[in-house]
Amino acid sequence: MMEKQQKLGEMLVTAGVISRQQLRSALCHQKNRRCLLGSSLVKLGYVSEDRLLEFLEQKLEMPLVDLRRRRIGGELLAYIPLERAMEYTVLPIGRSLAHGSPALQVAMADPTNLRTVDALAFLTGCRIEPVLAAEEDIRRAIKRCYGVQLDVGAEACSSLGGLPRQDLADRFLQLLEVLLEKGILTRSDFDRFI
Repeated sequence: MMEKQQKLGEMLVTAGVISRQQLRSALCHQKNRRCLLGSSLVKLGYVSEDRLLEFLEQKLEMPLVDLRRRRIGGELLAYIPLERAMEYTVLPIGRSLAHGSPALQVAMADPTNLRTVDALAFLTGCRIEPVLAAEEDIRRAIKRCYGVQLDVGAEACSSLGGLPRQDLADRFLQLLEVLLEKGILTRSDFDRFI
């Protein structure tokens, strides 16, 4: 459990995967490029992405998920708006009820980033259960899933039992209002959709 509270860079230095100098260099790169530390380490050639994910999977005893073919429904995507998914490089992949409260399983490239976990918990109102995924896989899945949600949404609406277009528009508005009430959508996001 202590390992989960240790920062990624320190974990890698302690395990001898990278040197302290490489960590400083990667932190500087991260700050200048505004990317994740793991991404900086990989881009600078200090560690391969496979090695980094394998290390995290073992150290954190956390499952590694493959997002390349995974389908994610709109009800999950609604928990984390596209802007936040891109900002934090995260993707909701599952939901459950744990000890009487909702839990959201979220694919993350850096599950040791407690600020992101806390921000997601506040945003969604759920307990966050991080799982590992490659950063680039998350980015691709965000584009695919959120993009598909918008394109498939119109297609799915037209096939919903032959409902008239106005009924579908009313249902969509009701859904947006529920998301606004639950704090999943901000007022500005809500206004953008209507």
